[in-house]
Amino acid sequence: MALDQVLCSMCLMLIVLAMTDPRNCGIPLHLQPLTVGLGIVGIRLALGQNTGCSMNPAADMAGRLLTSFVGFEDVWKVGDHMWWVPWLMPHVGTTLACAVYYLAISAHYPKLEDKKS
Repeated sequence: MALDQVLCSMCLMLIVLAMTDPRNCGIPLHLQPLTVGLGIVGIRLALGQNTGCSMNPAADMAGRLLTSFVGFEDVWKVGDHMWWVPWLMPHVGTTLACAVYYLAISAHYPKLEDKKS
């Protein structure tokens, strides 16, 4: 359960970093939301069957808080107390994605000032 949460958020962050990096592929600004949205659809189709791939911790936590305020008591006990996985693992995945993107891609690009000349 934890590994697919890390993988989903890592894939999403890599897509966002690649699409918005001005030194990378140069996707026009008006097409960036479409490409990121298609990336989200692909991630959800590929990895969402297992646990719903909570790439956004606020989406999972808001539902849990609302149902606990309404009166459901088992919200935090469901799944052997694994409520923290969709909350913490996307943070781990995005941090890993930023490190991977920097070390594997961004560090090897020339500076923007060097590219213009």
